[in-house]
Amino acid sequence: DTEALDAGYWYRNLRRTVRFEDAVRALADQDHTAFVEVSPHPVLAMSIQDTAEDAAVTGTLRRDDGGLDRFLTSLGELWVHGVDVDWAQAFAGTGSHHTDLPTYAFQHRHYWLTVDPSTAGDVGAVGVLPAEHPLLGAAVDLPEAEGVVLTGRLSAQAHSWLAGEGGSVLLPATAFVELAVHAGDQVGCDTVAELTLREPLVLPARRAVQLRVRVTEADTEGRRVFGVHSRAEDALPGTPWACNATGLLVRAGAPVPQWGPAAWPPAGAARVETDRVDALWRGADGEVFAEVSLAEGQRVEAARYGLHPALLDAAVEAARCTADGDADTDRLLVPTAWRDIVLHAVGAERLRVRISGDGRPEGVSVELADPSGAAVASVRLVTLTALDTAESDPASEREGSAPVRTVVRRPVPARRTAVSAGDAGEPGLAVRLAGLAEDEQVRVLTELVQAEAAAVLGLPGPDAVETRRGFFELGFNSLMAMELRNRLNAATGLRLPASLLFEHTRPAAVAAHLRGELTRASAARGQAPGGIEAMFRQSFAEGRHVAGNELIMAASRLRDAFDVASAAGHAPEPVPLATGAERPRLFCLPAVVATAGPQQYARFAERFRGRRDVTVLPQPGYLPGEPIPADMAALAELHAQTLRRIAGEEPFVLVGHSAGGQIAHAVTARLETLGIQPAALVLLDVPWPADDAENAEVGAAMLGVAFDRERKLGGGIMNDVRLTAMGGYHRLLADWRPEPVRTPTLLVRATEPMPSASGAQEDDPVMLRIDWKLGHTARDVPGNHFSIVEDHAGDTAGVVEEWLTEVTVITGITANGAAG
Repeated sequence: DTEALDAGYWYRNLRRTVRFEDAVRALADQDHTAFVEVSPHPVLAMSIQDTAEDAAVTGTLRRDDGGLDRFLTSLGELWVHGVDVDWAQAFAGTGSHHTDLPTYAFQHRHYWLTVDPSTAGDVGAVGVLPAEHPLLGAAVDLPEAEGVVLTGRLSAQAHSWLAGEGGSVLLPATAFVELAVHAGDQVGCDTVAELTLREPLVLPARRAVQLRVRVTEADTEGRRVFGVHSRAEDALPGTPWACNATGLLVRAGAPVPQWGPAAWPPAGAARVETDRVDALWRGADGEVFAEVSLAEGQRVEAARYGLHPALLDAAVEAARCTADGDADTDRLLVPTAWRDIVLHAVGAERLRVRISGDGRPEGVSVELADPSGAAVASVRLVTLTALDTAESDPASEREGSAPVRTVVRRPVPARRTAVSAGDAGEPGLAVRLAGLAEDEQVRVLTELVQAEAAAVLGLPGPDAVETRRGFFELGFNSLMAMELRNRLNAATGLRLPASLLFEHTRPAAVAAHLRGELTRASAARGQAPGGIEAMFRQSFAEGRHVAGNELIMAASRLRDAFDVASAAGHAPEPVPLATGAERPRLFCLPAVVATAGPQQYARFAERFRGRRDVTVLPQPGYLPGEPIPADMAALAELHAQTLRRIAGEEPFVLVGHSAGGQIAHAVTARLETLGIQPAALVLLDVPWPADDAENAEVGAAMLGVAFDRERKLGGGIMNDVRLTAMGGYHRLLADWRPEPVRTPTLLVRATEPMPSASGAQEDDPVMLRIDWKLGHTARDVPGNHFSIVEDHAGDTAGVVEEWLTEVTVITGITANGAAG
């Protein structure tokens, strides 16, 4: 019925608050446990999941994934969450039917045509050199740097050892080892010091992918960074490349090792029955010995590889025995990181394998030799990561080698009951903590964080989560951060914000924060909120926004403050959100509203993942115990010294959103006085300082959005510490005016109004006036002041990337950071 959709309806629709969160909570309270966003590009699913944490949330289709396969996958996701699906109707008319599985394994013998895909054309005719490798087609020397780019085209049809049974296949980790070794050969590096797998490279059943292997010039110590990137062959121009692997190449000149005892297998080794490798023995001291070989059809191409990926994959299969203690385990262990790979001989068809652990969880060292005992290769450490699955795809197993796995989805997590603030949380946790000393409480909470983080990452146990490493170094992304927050909420009974991992970036820091929050919750139980927070909330509810802001500004004068002389000692720890080999790097400065922080750049950073480093420099004063800056000079000095320390000689760009852009401008000016020239300055919808200070309506609207963000992030963010920090920043920004800078500046402007404050007299949207009075280049993007770094973050990042490309060409900065 569309009769009600008249002009009045649309007017009300545009000017009044949407109340989407209220609607979701109402449905959840009515025991609705599944939400489906029917859309070709879901944008509400994350907000729904944050509001209804225990509900099953999915879309129907996704951007660039809008076919029947995606729709059926969405149905499958609902079904595994307990939603009834009429599969008979879903497959009606397709000819699909139940099939009895055989009681014996299929026996395969393949008759592959031995086509050499790397010689399909004469690459010399287009001015490049042949790569002389089965996985690569051409090599391009970089004229102004001592680096190289290797290109290739991969498909399951072109490489028989990769071909699946009609479906997509995952390029095994050992293929990246082979690419890294060959890249090292091109630049005189004999050791792959580091190799880390980033994003899986899936080969479609009938389509190819483009491959790029880039090696940078050597640094002062002779080390070279390399990266492996890919994208679909039929991708449109400008489509971002996925970063599949990164690492470090060096010239170590290591001697060829001696295999050891001539007897094979070594005396005392016990035979282990298995059909996963040709032969397997376990030594008395825990070492594992194995024999592996290529299938007959693969041996003819072995001489064209350094070490055939299928053969090394078989050796990795033997390595699973060391990590599992059982050669026939159903647990799927995947190599995700390699250290110190050295190839001593090429073209092997058969190998002897010796594997030993080095004390690290799921980590083993591997030595390989030919049947005569001559060394072929060695790997000091292979880190094996367990996927939480007990099933593998039988169709992906290859004769004579370990499985080339198809994509394995992470299992649906067990349903957990949400615990509200002040509830008991994990049974016995409060009792355990009450009887312990402070250091023991931190230890127990650290173990809790490790256990929950390991569950999110799919690691075998808490010990696999190193407490000194950052969550994003361990492999977390923004969705995983939300999942860990939810788990810790359920375990502790707290209501932790979604920004938890962005503010406390390491497991030990989260544990210390949990102890403080549990202590405060216990002391405050049964008491009503009081102090500055309560008065500020009341002032907003009554529409007295100016009075509330004056309150927190006055209260901020009672906070400890640092000056220019002591600034460097008060810098919060930088938060990395994305990594990549291209330069310049991006350093982002958060806004100053109480709900702001590193998390506001999470979606913006997604666009640069695998391409550029994106690091957030948090503003000081928003966490307990942190002083606030006495003035803008002290704040600019703090960030300038941090950048001098962590950026070194590499080119970098400063990025700031809202008031964070004003601070980024001040930092740029300070850097220029120190003789440090940023590559660029990016201002994301940044007003001239006087404009928003003089506009109470804009300030009220911003506070309204801030309170809305607080609800979505879990509540409890607008506490006394963060509110007085916000007041302190409002105070110092009110007296500051920008000075001209030489740095190229981009101003990104939102084109849509903000929603008005819920306490305002009128519900009309508010447009923030952006009129930056110093030299800049302007670009407009869809979205309002806040959504340009949220729902429209991809568009914003795309505009920034395009402009940076233009600027770096003009200034002569190459992708690896060198000046042209």
